[in-house]
Amino acid sequence: MKVWMPALGGEITYQEDLTACCARVAHSVDESAFECPYCGAMWQAAMPVEPEYDAFVESSSEQQGAA
Repeated sequence: MKVWMPALGGEITYQEDLTACCARVAHSVDESAFECPYCGAMWQAAMPVEPEYDAFVESSSEQQGAA
């Protein structure tokens, strides 16, 4: 599943949540950016996001250290 963001920056959007015209174009595009010929919106592929560290999750080393 691809995620897109506006070319000028903004909120990341799943391909299924794009407007109908942009979703049709995005489905057929193999590039990292495109301009919708119907509405003129410009989209670029979003960079993969690394999940943030969760301070409330114990690691295995923390569990072993408890006595």
